[in-house]
Amino acid sequence: MSRELVDIACEVLRETGAAFHICDGVNTVWLPKSQVEHHPNDDPRKRASIMVMPEWLAKEKGLI
Repeated sequence: MSRELVDIACEVLRETGAAFHICDGVNTVWLPKSQVEHHPNDDPRKRASIMVMPEWLAKEKGLI
């Protein structure tokens, strides 16, 4: 299993206590908060965010 981290540009559609529901422009998936690091855009007018996650998770979810 890869230990590399990847950055995924996305839009957060919904958030629960345990997960983010995101869209990367192609795929819409749920990501567990325990596995990702959320970096929201500093500009509130822009909805884009960056999610940092293990490469294996991004592959499993079809994000890369």
